[in-house]
Amino acid sequence: MTTETKGSPVLQYVAALTGTLAIVTDGMHYGWSSPSVVQLKDNKTCTLCIDESEGSTLAVMPLIGAVAGSLTAATIVDIFGRKRTILATAVPFFVAWMMVAFAQNIIVLYVARFIAGIADGVTFTVVPMYIGEISDPNVRGMLGSSCSVTWIAGFLLINVIGSYFSIKTTALVSSIVPGVLFVTFLWMPESPYYLLMRDQPRAARQSMERLKRTKDVNEDLNRIRTAMQAEEKSHGGRFLDLFRVKSNRKAVFIIGGLRGFQQLAGTTAIAFYTHEIFQTAGDDISAHYAVMIYYSVQLILTMVSSSIVDRAGRRPLLLISMAGSALALFIEGTYFYILNETSVDISSFSIVAVVGLIGFVIIFSLGMQSIPVCMLGELFPTNVKAFALCLADVYFSVMATVASKYLQITKVEYGLHVSFYGFTVCSLLGLVFIYLYVPETKGKTLEDIQKRLKGEMVEYETVSPPNVKTEPDNKQDVKTHRLCPYLDTINRQFLDFDFEKLCSVSLTRINVYACLVCGKYFQGRGTNTYAYTHSVAEGHHVFLNLHTLKFYCLPDNYEIIDSSLDDIKYLLNPTFTEAHISTLDTSTKMSRAIDGSLYMPGIVGLNNIKANDYCNVVLQALSRVVPLRNYFLREENYSKVKRPPGDSSYLLVQRYGELMRKLWNPRNFKAHVSPHEMLQAVVLWSKKTFQITQQGDPIDFLSWFINALHRALNGTKKKGSSIIYQSFLGNMRIYTRKIPPTELDDRQKRSLLATPEYQEIVTESPFLYLTCDLPPPPLFIDEFRENIIPQVNLYQLLTKFNGQTEKEYKTYKENFLKKFEITRLPPYLILYIKRFTKNTFYVEKNPTIVNFPVKNVDFGEFLTPEVKAKHKHTVYDLVANIVHDGEPGKGTYRVHILQKSTGKWYEMQDLHVTDILPQMITLTEAYIQIYELRM
Repeated sequence: MTTETKGSPVLQYVAALTGTLAIVTDGMHYGWSSPSVVQLKDNKTCTLCIDESEGSTLAVMPLIGAVAGSLTAATIVDIFGRKRTILATAVPFFVAWMMVAFAQNIIVLYVARFIAGIADGVTFTVVPMYIGEISDPNVRGMLGSSCSVTWIAGFLLINVIGSYFSIKTTALVSSIVPGVLFVTFLWMPESPYYLLMRDQPRAARQSMERLKRTKDVNEDLNRIRTAMQAEEKSHGGRFLDLFRVKSNRKAVFIIGGLRGFQQLAGTTAIAFYTHEIFQTAGDDISAHYAVMIYYSVQLILTMVSSSIVDRAGRRPLLLISMAGSALALFIEGTYFYILNETSVDISSFSIVAVVGLIGFVIIFSLGMQSIPVCMLGELFPTNVKAFALCLADVYFSVMATVASKYLQITKVEYGLHVSFYGFTVCSLLGLVFIYLYVPETKGKTLEDIQKRLKGEMVEYETVSPPNVKTEPDNKQDVKTHRLCPYLDTINRQFLDFDFEKLCSVSLTRINVYACLVCGKYFQGRGTNTYAYTHSVAEGHHVFLNLHTLKFYCLPDNYEIIDSSLDDIKYLLNPTFTEAHISTLDTSTKMSRAIDGSLYMPGIVGLNNIKANDYCNVVLQALSRVVPLRNYFLREENYSKVKRPPGDSSYLLVQRYGELMRKLWNPRNFKAHVSPHEMLQAVVLWSKKTFQITQQGDPIDFLSWFINALHRALNGTKKKGSSIIYQSFLGNMRIYTRKIPPTELDDRQKRSLLATPEYQEIVTESPFLYLTCDLPPPPLFIDEFRENIIPQVNLYQLLTKFNGQTEKEYKTYKENFLKKFEITRLPPYLILYIKRFTKNTFYVEKNPTIVNFPVKNVDFGEFLTPEVKAKHKHTVYDLVANIVHDGEPGKGTYRVHILQKSTGKWYEMQDLHVTDILPQMITLTEAYIQIYELRM
């Protein structure tokens, strides 16, 4: 939630306070082992006696149950809601206390502790989520830290009660807390995030108005809705998205480190054995009082941390806390080393153990006790937050169990000094981790934190005045307004951003703005600029800086901040997450353009500016090559490519990436795209070999284009040096032998064949595509006085590459026989069917129809047994088929492409997109085909 609207967070405090009663109960269950296990192990007074091993199992049993509880919470929290799930935890907590109170054997205690652990898993998954979603940024740190405060309060409360009452009485008194939780939290509002996620906008508004105590919540609701829609479109909220999405992986890594080092520093393990540690330390102070002092100090310092965390920041408190904890644990370990391993009498210094442990809890509580829990509710987006908190709780339980068992085993086998020295080392490692990896989240909205984790630039606003601020932009003081009266003049039907981003008057590329009313580009926004003049003359007021993606109102010259303009930003610069990309070949969801027409992302027409259809079909065909598509959809994959000084060929890579993202953009305003910018780069870097205004040959363009991309991406001759070679590069072995002149007699031919010049030469050659030669067409007409249209099987053409078929190649003075043998198949195989032949006078087209299957083309038939043994897969499926229609040099090109998610084939010719039966594809005059290796 944001805090730019006026109101009061009083109800947020109340909701957090009543909700954390569940954590108070949880802390009491966890801390129960500290006073109670000592009573159960006292053979003189116990009614139900246990040994050391059973006491250790009782201590860690809630951690085991927490695993099941966390998994349960991840399943139900988005179904039943945050509020009802928190209320439901009161039941198992109450049942567990009743079982403890009336237990007659150790099994009942085990079960009771396990049930409490299940409720703990649910509690620590849902409560931080609830608090993080209802809290404003300026109080979220304090309210989020209240989870740790109330957890410590539960530890203190159970140690006070357990020190003076029997186990039964302690359990009965403790059972009151879950009852209070149910009665008080029943009246609290549900999370607005959850209500919007369940498509209940009216209930979300009511909840937000109650939480903020104001009616002005439109901005907050719009921001939450926009963020949730973006998360839903980019990745739909599955458990694996925690690891597929880069920003989520960062958050998992950070939380894993924080929660891991929190437990490996010994906080929970020490809490389980506080009484025993103080008893071992000496008799100067009662263990009961020492424990109370320990938890009282921890509670006070955790409260202090909660109150200052939004002012001091997360990182400084974490660093101070971890460094101080390492020092205190080292002192504690040294004390027990002298006590256990030397003959030095330190009985008069037993207070050192108490002071050292209290010093540890003081400094640990400043940061590490509460901030990791607070950040749990901050670092994850709403769509995976339940899974993240579930995973964090399971991980916490595992690490706490490991730390507790480590303490129990080492104190028995080696002494407490080994335990504390181990915790010291872990604290030092945690200090390094925090310094290197943990970000600062103070004062940031949940949406801003997500942008930072994704590596996006985040702009922050001051809170006052509420609607206007000033910031320097281009050495001017520019006001920023959240409300602009001209937003309804924006005409999205005129917007596509497909043309070169240069001023339509001065033709400069510097400081260009797009008019969002007419779609034209103008330079500058000062009083003497073309954009300013256009705004005054035409009455067009809303402009977008094409470089900074900021919106301005002219001639008033103030920046516009409005989330309703985010769709225009996305149209100009579409971005794709790894999770979104992974669904492109499985999603069947249609998108709707501004005019209401439906289109499938990736199946959109390309504008034919004049005669660039030969380029369009190649660009459409390459968009079906999955590795190439995925690479160029993520700009960070190639944004750091460095070229030598003066070489700007990277522009070709950049323009192709922009075009690829537009083709697959699920939020296009139109169901077609213009490749104008891409083709301008092609004309420039091909030195006008390929023109927009003149028909060209797709195979020439394809060959030049993929090689140009390879070089621009710093590709070398190595097979994996660029995404181009990784996708298309194969290898073949070429056998060449020279043929003696025909005018020689047999004796002269035999003597020449014996010379080295006429011996067979074997060379290894890489290839990016294979050229298939069509048989010559018939010279004569049939009996009906019509030309016969010959047909040939694709497999017959491919016998050229089996290493056995020889073909004669002639030069102006020499003849050669060549054989071709494929030695390595690429993931994507391009076949060029050679239809055009040139002679001295004209270009001739071969109309032979190639019969080919669209699936299950097995290239293994053309490999030698040795080569085939090296290929696990040899079967290919057709994914793109480029066709030429008409006379040579005057015809047109179209392309057939496969949409994997639906299994449908589409025919695309410039802007025209229609579906087509696979059987019809095989009847066309195929020219270039792209096959995908089936894995």
